[in-house]
Amino acid sequence: MGRAARRRAQRERPAETPRRNVRIHYPSGASLVISGLWNGPVLIDGNSAIAMREINPKGAAFLGDPRGVYVDQDTGEVLYNPRMHAQVNDWMIQWLREHPEWPSVAEIPGAWGTSDFLQLPATGGGGLASGTRVRKVNSVPGDIHQDGALGTVVGSLKGPDGTAAVYSVEWGDLPGVPVGIASHRVVAVP
Repeated sequence: MGRAARRRAQRERPAETPRRNVRIHYPSGASLVISGLWNGPVLIDGNSAIAMREINPKGAAFLGDPRGVYVDQDTGEVLYNPRMHAQVNDWMIQWLREHPEWPSVAEIPGAWGTSDFLQLPATGGGGLASGTRVRKVNSVPGDIHQDGALGTVVGSLKGPDGTAAVYSVEWGDLPGVPVGIASHRVVAVP
């Protein structure tokens, strides 16, 4: 690599990821805190994991169970919730189907399970009714489902103003696995 290419690569390098203290809540009831650089969901040989880097002075990495809920201990931000990320592994999809109470049973602020979504009446109650077919819009880089993906609303969480803030949607490629999505990112299909 020439000098000009090295300089260009340095300018284009993304900002350094800040160190985080991440509390992990597992379905078993165990909880632990790991400090390091947050990577988030990754695929390794087709298997899902949650990754963090540089968790010790030697630069070790951590690969965590994707069933856990990962929360920034300092800010309270939910970094990963298995119900809010599309899952690709059959075993994980089956596990989520068998445990609709997870993670709401753990009472983690900002993390909810399938059973927490409110079923909207046929009139919609200020949002799209359960059973409404929707199309994805307003995709951002990294989204699993891009604009045009089709799904069905199975519930919603209402915001402070009483209208739907987040919909629980079953996408056509992941039947039986509701995924949370902001209300402005889906539109009803006529």
